[in-house]
Amino acid sequence: MGIDKIGSVNGMNDYSKVSSVSKVKKNEALDSVSISSKAEELNENKRIMDMINEVPDVRADRVKELKAKINDPAYINDKLISGLADKLLNPFND
Repeated sequence: MGIDKIGSVNGMNDYSKVSSVSKVKKNEALDSVSISSKAEELNENKRIMDMINEVPDVRADRVKELKAKINDPAYINDKLISGLADKLLNPFND
């Protein structure tokens, strides 16, 4: 029976050299994000499309103005009717 081999079983003699932990330097660059020009262009296009979609299809103020003109008897006169008739018949005169 060998008593000399007991020391290696308990691990007391096995040690490793401890390495020191280094601190992070303050001037090291952190993670960064860069946006490509294509992504910026797509974002601008989306912003413009959102603005366009917010604009109403019918301009209520213009419709109200035109209805008032049509209902005014002084607006519809012979000159207006003659000009309108000429514009309507113009494609047929060519």
